[in-house]
Amino acid sequence: MANKGVGRGLPKKATVDQSRPKDPMPKPCNPDPICWALIESFHIQQIKERADIDRNRYPGTI
Repeated sequence: MANKGVGRGLPKKATVDQSRPKDPMPKPCNPDPICWALIESFHIQQIKERADIDRNRYPGTI
């Protein structure tokens, strides 16, 4: 009967690990400027294509 509550709660190792300080967060990855340029040119191309589609769909309104 003396060991009735032994299985409850966190194991000893888990309580020790919780008391340790957290590791510092890694720095966020800064993408390469060339990658940003490619993404930007892709977005510009999408905008132009969407404008062309709208122009063809509704001639004379845009």
